[in-house]
Amino acid sequence: MDTGANAQTWASAQSGEAMAQLARFHEQKLWHQLSEALMEVLQKEEHDAKFLSELYENFLKSFQKKLNALRLAQMVVIIGAKFEKGEKKALLEQTCEVVQESREAVAFLKSHIALVLLGEGSTVACRDLLDEVRETLDDIVGADATVYVAYYDAKARYHKENGPFEEYYRNGLMCLAYLPLSKLSQTEQQETAFSLCIASLVGEGIYSFGELLSQPIMESLVGSDKEWIVKVVNAFNSGDIKAYGALQKEYKAQLNAESVLVENIQSMREKISVLCLMEEVFKRPSDERTISFDAIASVAELEANEVEFLLMKALASKLVRGKINEVEQNVTFSWVQPRALSLEQIAALRDRVGAWQGKTKDVLLDMEGQVGPLLQ
Repeated sequence: MDTGANAQTWASAQSGEAMAQLARFHEQKLWHQLSEALMEVLQKEEHDAKFLSELYENFLKSFQKKLNALRLAQMVVIIGAKFEKGEKKALLEQTCEVVQESREAVAFLKSHIALVLLGEGSTVACRDLLDEVRETLDDIVGADATVYVAYYDAKARYHKENGPFEEYYRNGLMCLAYLPLSKLSQTEQQETAFSLCIASLVGEGIYSFGELLSQPIMESLVGSDKEWIVKVVNAFNSGDIKAYGALQKEYKAQLNAESVLVENIQSMREKISVLCLMEEVFKRPSDERTISFDAIASVAELEANEVEFLLMKALASKLVRGKINEVEQNVTFSWVQPRALSLEQIAALRDRVGAWQGKTKDVLLDMEGQVGPLLQ
């Protein structure tokens, strides 16, 4: 049977200028142009599962080995999106065999297979397959952005359902690094931004929020009914406990509506206390970083007996370095973990650099004054 002729006949029988163009490209064996035109048809037009199944079986399948492997994988994912889970998984696995020589295409398809497994509740199989994809990507230099998007999206979705929050957060940010926002609807942008904000607040070990706040996707929350979460994240980023307390009162209903935040309210309080300490150390000049326990208790709004626990947590987490003086009831800090800074924090740092320049100039003038007479 001449599958090429059958494909040509099927395409010619379809209505519309786009399908007629596909038939012409197929007849002329212009495979690159055909794949690009077919991708455009799949992306720009809504098709039902029946049409997509016929498109694959009667048309695409006959020349799929002549196409760029990654392009074929991308088209198959779009086609399979309308199929039932079992049919979709079978189609993706079948295409893996077709493109097995391309590690990029296989990684792309396996990431989407992992999502099907996740939807089926096959958590372990999903995790193992994503680990396999990670190993493949580690051996590829400069894979196509769509491959990384597929992997990090699948990885983020896995951790969103199964935890931990910090892994969802990190993989979600990695996905955004490769994903053009134009690929997401306004609703999808808002949902993603909101979920990342929640994860940043409750995720263990997340003490830097600048990278999240600088993401363009955060603009989707401005003016929405979820904008309050951005204010909360900003309060954490600034280590501003007073602002956080005010937001807790202002948005009490919204905060209580998020069960994850309610369940982690104590860990969030501990986190912002640590952030408050880090901010206090950061904004002080290096020669003023000996801080009394009482001062720490005041800025972090803690009881006196809670200060030492805060210090031990910050030191053990390697967020700050310093020496505790139990006798004098103070701590001398020598270092604070670098973070992505907000514009206000950058302005404060600029002012400190200016002050340092002024002190350096004063020292230079003093030295010149003392050395001058010796040279006369």
